[in-house]
Amino acid sequence: MDLATTSQGVVETLCGLDRIAPLSEAVSSESVVITFEGEEVLLGGLIDSGDLDKERARLTKLCEQKRKQISGFEGRLGNEAYVQKAKPELVAETRRMLEASRTELEAAEAALARLG
Repeated sequence: MDLATTSQGVVETLCGLDRIAPLSEAVSSESVVITFEGEEVLLGGLIDSGDLDKERARLTKLCEQKRKQISGFEGRLGNEAYVQKAKPELVAETRRMLEASRTELEAAEAALARLG
């Protein structure tokens, strides 16, 4: 059992949510999906319909930023001079940031798709 299940509504009250539910329940346009204690859960009542447009715009902008970052990291790593002359730690960090950016882009795209 996780904290949200065992808290008897305390988590919902403290967060100002209508409910917290497993992702297996139907996702509505008013729900937000987050990862909590290793599981994806729905947060219901977190945003209203007026906030949906703002959230779509924010996620769209985030996706654009992540695509630019990915392009920059790929360009760096595709440059043989950079890979050969830069410190190995720097090249490894660039690879790590590329993978993190890809993961963040996938999450943002999935969240945007769920909003419809």
